[in-house]
Amino acid sequence: MDPSTGDGFVPTRRNDTYEAIKSSKLDLAGKYVLITGGSRGLGKAMALSYAQAGASGIAIVDVLDPSHMEDDIIAAAESNSKPKPKIVLVTADITNEKSVAEAVVKVETQFDQLDILINNAASVGVYTPLGESNPETWWRVWETNVKGPYLVTRAFLPLVLRSQDKTVIVISSIGAHVVVPGGSAYETTKYTVLRINHYLMEEYGSQGLLAYAVAPGGVKTDMTGGFAFQDRLTDTPEMVADTLVFLTKERREWLAARYVDSRWDMEEFVNKKDEIVRRDLLKERAIQFLSDGLVIRGVLSLPQGSEPHPIVILGHGLGALKEWTLPDIGLALNERGIAALWFDYRNFGDSEGQPRNEVSHFGRLEDWQNAISFAESLDQIDSDRIGIWGTSLGGRDVLAIASFDRRIKAVVSQTPLIQWTTLTGSRMAGYGDDIDRFQRELSEDRMKRALGEDARYIPFVKAVGDDVKAKYIASMSEKELRNYSGLLTLQTYQPNALMDVRPLVGLIAPTPLLFILAEEDFLPGQHEAFDLAKEPKTLVKVQDVPQCNILTYLFPPGSKVSKDPLWIDAKDTSNSLSPAQMLLLIQRFALGLDKLGIKEKEAIMVFTPNHIFVPVAYLAAAGSRRYFTGANPAYTASEVAYQMKDINASVVLIHDTLLETGIAAAKQAGIPNSRLFIFSDSKDLPSVTYGLQDWRSILARPEEAASWKWHNLDGDLAMETIAVINFSSGTTGLPKGVAITHHNLVANSAQAIFAQYHAIDTSPSTASPERWLAFLPLYHAYSQLFTINIACKLQVPVYIMSKFTLESFLASIEQFKITSLQAVPPILVMMAKREEISKYDVSSLRYILCGAAPLSSDLQNEISDKFNLVVSQAFGMSETTCAAFMTPGMAKDTRGSIGNLLPNTEARLIGEDEEEILAEDCPGELCLRGPQMMLKYWNNYEATQKTKSSDGWIKTGDVAITRKGKWWIVDRKKELIKVNGLQVAPAELEAVLLENPGIADAAVVGITVGNDEFPRAYVVLQDFSKARLTAHDIQDFVAQRVARHKRLSGGVIFVDQVPKLASGKIVRKVLREWAKRDALELKGKVNAKLLAIKDPTQARQMPNFGGLTDREAAIDAVMRFVCALDNGDSELSASSLSEHAIMDLSPFAKAGMTPRVVRGRDDIVDILMAHVGRPLDTTHCATNIRCTVNGDRATLTSCILAQHFRGGEGPSPEYQEFFFNGNQYECDIVRDGEFWRISRVLITPTWTFGNPQVMKVQ
Repeated sequence: MDPSTGDGFVPTRRNDTYEAIKSSKLDLAGKYVLITGGSRGLGKAMALSYAQAGASGIAIVDVLDPSHMEDDIIAAAESNSKPKPKIVLVTADITNEKSVAEAVVKVETQFDQLDILINNAASVGVYTPLGESNPETWWRVWETNVKGPYLVTRAFLPLVLRSQDKTVIVISSIGAHVVVPGGSAYETTKYTVLRINHYLMEEYGSQGLLAYAVAPGGVKTDMTGGFAFQDRLTDTPEMVADTLVFLTKERREWLAARYVDSRWDMEEFVNKKDEIVRRDLLKERAIQFLSDGLVIRGVLSLPQGSEPHPIVILGHGLGALKEWTLPDIGLALNERGIAALWFDYRNFGDSEGQPRNEVSHFGRLEDWQNAISFAESLDQIDSDRIGIWGTSLGGRDVLAIASFDRRIKAVVSQTPLIQWTTLTGSRMAGYGDDIDRFQRELSEDRMKRALGEDARYIPFVKAVGDDVKAKYIASMSEKELRNYSGLLTLQTYQPNALMDVRPLVGLIAPTPLLFILAEEDFLPGQHEAFDLAKEPKTLVKVQDVPQCNILTYLFPPGSKVSKDPLWIDAKDTSNSLSPAQMLLLIQRFALGLDKLGIKEKEAIMVFTPNHIFVPVAYLAAAGSRRYFTGANPAYTASEVAYQMKDINASVVLIHDTLLETGIAAAKQAGIPNSRLFIFSDSKDLPSVTYGLQDWRSILARPEEAASWKWHNLDGDLAMETIAVINFSSGTTGLPKGVAITHHNLVANSAQAIFAQYHAIDTSPSTASPERWLAFLPLYHAYSQLFTINIACKLQVPVYIMSKFTLESFLASIEQFKITSLQAVPPILVMMAKREEISKYDVSSLRYILCGAAPLSSDLQNEISDKFNLVVSQAFGMSETTCAAFMTPGMAKDTRGSIGNLLPNTEARLIGEDEEEILAEDCPGELCLRGPQMMLKYWNNYEATQKTKSSDGWIKTGDVAITRKGKWWIVDRKKELIKVNGLQVAPAELEAVLLENPGIADAAVVGITVGNDEFPRAYVVLQDFSKARLTAHDIQDFVAQRVARHKRLSGGVIFVDQVPKLASGKIVRKVLREWAKRDALELKGKVNAKLLAIKDPTQARQMPNFGGLTDREAAIDAVMRFVCALDNGDSELSASSLSEHAIMDLSPFAKAGMTPRVVRGRDDIVDILMAHVGRPLDTTHCATNIRCTVNGDRATLTSCILAQHFRGGEGPSPEYQEFFFNGNQYECDIVRDGEFWRISRVLITPTWTFGNPQVMKVQ
C-alpha cells in the first residue's frame, strides 16, 4: 500500500466516536443494509449505528444465531426517535454456497433492494510460522475471509445492483499492509479482498457498483483476544460503526477500490478528496513492469511520512519466491522510513516466462535493471536514493549489477552464491561429485528440449542437501504456495563461468557495500569476494547459538577478565569475588578434583544455603566435564540421601549449618566421610567439624592451577556433554534429575540476554548500571541462570543473601541500590501487602522478573503501580534449562501473560487426543522445543520417553492459551503442586502417607488459598484407626519425613474412598474439583466465623475481660481471635482475614502499640507474643502452649512470655527467629482449665504482624 495508509495521512487520529460522525445525527432513511457477522463485536455495533441513523432495513447474516439482535436494534432506533426498521436475521454459514443462497431468499422476501453490503465476518486464526502451520486451520481462515465475502457478494450482487447506492464494503485490516511473522493466513486474506474490490470495480463499475475497504483500527473484540498488544487496542467499535454510517450516508464514487482507515478524522479525510483522486492514493500496490517483453510482478511497500522515499529493491534466491523472507525485510525497511519493492524473477512465481522455474542468469540481471528503472519512474520514490538487496543467488546478482549501474547508491549482498562452476552445479543438482553423469544428462536434456520435449525437473530440495535449509525449503514446498512447485529445471544448474562475480566486486566502490554472511555456513568464494571489494564496505556475520563449554562462553579466549567484585556477600561486602578471582578458584577446584581422583562424568553435590562460593562449585564442576547438582537445604536426611544415591555423588560439599543432616544422608547413601567436605563461606572452620575437612583443602595451589585448561566442547560434544543435573519433582514417584548440557546452558543464557536487552537495542553496558540480588536458592535453575551465568556474561554485580528474611531483603535493596529482581510470586505478595516495605527506600528498583509459579495480573499491576516499575512474567521449567518465555525488552505487561517465546524456541498446544490445537484462546497442553531443552532425565529412560519426543518436543504438563504471540498458563495438566515456587510431587507424599499403618489409601492435590497453593491430603483410614488417628497426627507423621514446603499445610480430609479408575490410577481431576469446592466452603465458614467474632459475646465459651484498658482491649482482641476458633472451622486465608474487623488495628494504635509485620510466616502464638503488653498472670493468659510450627515443636510458658515482655523476670530462654516456609501450624492452648485447639490454619504474609520469636525445642 502507499504511504497514505498510515496514521499520518490526516492530521487527526481518532479512537472514539465524535460529533461529526455520530450516527444519531445522520439520516439513512430509505437505505437497506446487510452486515455479515453482525451478532457481536464490530458487526453488532454496525447494526446498532445504522438503526440509530434510521436505516429502513437491517439484515444480519451470521453463523451464530442473531435472533437476540432484534430487540437491540429496535431499542437503538427508538432511542433516537427513528422508525423501527425492517429486520431480517439469518443464521447462515457464509462459507457454504447453499447456506448463502438460502440467506438471499430470506432477505429478498423482506427487501426489494440492498443499498449497502458490508462483508464484516472474519477469522484471525492462529499466528504461527507458515512452515509450522496446520493446513486445515490455515485454509479455514481463507474460507471465512475470502471465500465468504466472495460467496456473499456474488449471491447478493443482483440485489445490490437493484439499489440506488450499489455499495459493497469489505472490512479490511492493517494486516493487509504489513508482514507480521505468523500472519500468512490472516494477513494475506485481507490483502486478497482488497484486490477483489479492484476486480469488482473493473467488472461492475460500469453498472454503478461502488466497492471499497474500511479498516477498523485497533478495536478490542472477541476476535482480537489473541493479539499480543491488547493494551494498544483502544479504538471503540462505535467509532468504526459510525464511520461506516458517515461514509455511506451518501454515495462517494471517488472511494472506488480504495482503502479507508476508520481512525482518520473523516472531515479531514473528505477534504483530501481531490488529492486522493489526483495522486490515485489509497489503493493496494501490487506492481508490474516489463522486462524483455515479459510481465514481472511484485509488491511496492511504502512507509509513512513525506515523499519522496528512498527505496531498496529486494531479490530472492535460487528456487525461491518473493514471498520468502523478502516481505519481512521490506517491513523492517518501512519501519525505518524506507520504501521496499520485491518481485519474482522471470519464470518464477507471479511473473511471466517459460520454461517455469528455470533460472536465466542474464535474464535475472535484465529483470534487476528494469526493476530499478520502474522504481525511478515513481513519483513517491527519490530516484537518487535507490538501493538493492539480494539473497543467495540474488546476492550474486546485486554484486554484478552494482559493479556497473551507478543509479544504485547502496548494495546489500546476503549469503551470495559467488561461484558457479561445473562442480557447483553438479553438487547443487544432486549429482554430488559425479560430474560426468551430470554433464551427460545436461546434454541429453538440452537435446530433448531442442526437439520439443518438456524440460526435465528435479526437486529443489536436493540442491541444498539434508540440513536445515532443506527442511525449510521442504516445508515451504508443502504449503502449496501460489505458483510454487518445489521443482527446478535441470538446465538451471548448467555451469556458467561467466557468472563468477569476483572480478566485478572491485568495481562496486564508491557505492557502499554490506556483506551478510552466516558465521558457520558459508559458500566458497564469499570471503574472497568481500576481500576483493573496496571501501566503503562492511561485513556482518550472523551467529548461531555458540556450541561450547559454559566456561568458554563466560570466559572467551583472549578476553580480559575483570577484577571488579561481581559476587558480593550481602552481609559482609568485604567478602566478594571478582570474575578473575572466580576463574582462578574454578581452576584450582577443578585441578584439585583431578588430584582427588574424581573423574569426568562424576557428580559434585552441594548441600548449602546461598553464599559467594556456590558459583565456584557450579562452574568448576560443569566446566571440568563433571556434573554439578544442588540439594535443597530444607530437605530431610532421607530426601538428601535419595538425591545422593540417584546421582551417585563422588564429592559432597555440606555447609557447616547442615552438617548433621548431610552426614546422616551420606551414611544412608553409603558415601564415606572422606568424600564429604565442609562448604563454609567463612574463613574459620566451625567449632564442630565431625572430622570433615574444609572444601578449600581440595583446592590446588594457585601457581599450578593457573595453567589448567578446560575442554572447549565444540559442536555435538557441547550438545551431548552434561553440565548440571537439577532435580525436578515428577508427577509420579520421587524427584527426577534433569540432565542439562553445556549447549543448554549457553543457549538459555544467550536467549534470555537477547530477550531482556537486545530486543530493545540496549545492554547493561549501554543502560544505567545494574545491580542484582541473589535471594533465590542457587541450587535452583532460576537463580543459576541469572545470578551465575548471565551475571557473569554481562558483568552485573550480584549481592548474595544466605537466608531470606523480608527486612534483610528490603535493607539490601536500599543499601545496594538494587535495580532488578528475579523473583517468585510470594515475594511480590509480601511487597504488595507487608507494612515493613514503607520503612525502606526501594526506589532504585526498575524491573522485576517473576517466574517459578503463576502471578495474577492484579498483583502484577499492583506492584508495578505501587513501586513505579515494570513487572513481567517468565515461564520455564527445569526441563527447559530454565526459561522458555519472557516479555522482550523488559516491556510492561498488564495482562498477566508469560510473554513471548524466547528466540529459537518453538511452542505448540495439543489436546487430549494429542492433536495440535491451532485456534487462539483454545487451551491445550503446552509443548516446547528449542536448544535449551534438556538432554534427558537422569537414570530414568521411561520418564524421558514420556516427556521428550524423538524430535525434541517436551511436554510441559501445563495448559496454556495463546493470543497474537503472547502466552498464558491457565491450568496445570501435570500433577505437581507449587509451594512458594517449589515443586511438590503428590505421588511422593502419597507414598509417605501409605507408610503409616493406620492409612488404607491416600491422594494428594494442591488447594489454592489466596495466591498460594498448599498440599492437601484426602485420606482413607483403616477401620482400626478411625477412632484414634486424627488429621493432626497425620500431618505430624508427614512433617517428620519431608521438607517443610512438602508438608500437608493444606490440611487432611478423611474420605470413604479415593477416586480411581479401574486401572487403579488416581483421578486427579476429581481431586482438583474437591479442592476447589473445599476452598469455597472454607471461605464461607471463615467469613461466618469472623463475623461472629466481631461480637465478643458470640465467641464460643469466651470469658469476658470486662473493664479492660485500650491496651488490654488489644490483648483481648487477639485472645478472642485465638480462642474463638475450634477444630472444625479453623482454616483461614489471608484475604478473608483482611476483610474483617477482627484484624482492625485501631485498638493497638490507641494503646500506643505499633503492629509490625513479621519476617516470614508466623503463627498465632507469635501474634500473642508480639502484642501482650502487660505483666501476665495465670488467670488471664495461657499457662501452657504447645505449638507445632512446620513440624518444629515450640513450648511457650507464661514464664517465658513474662520474660519476653516484662524485661527480666523469669528464666532467660534462647530465642530464635523462624522463616516459616510453609504455613502450617497447630496449637493446643490450656486456659483457665479449658482446652482449645487451633488446627490447620493457613498463614500468609499478607496479614500477620508481630515479632516472631519462639524458643525452639527439639
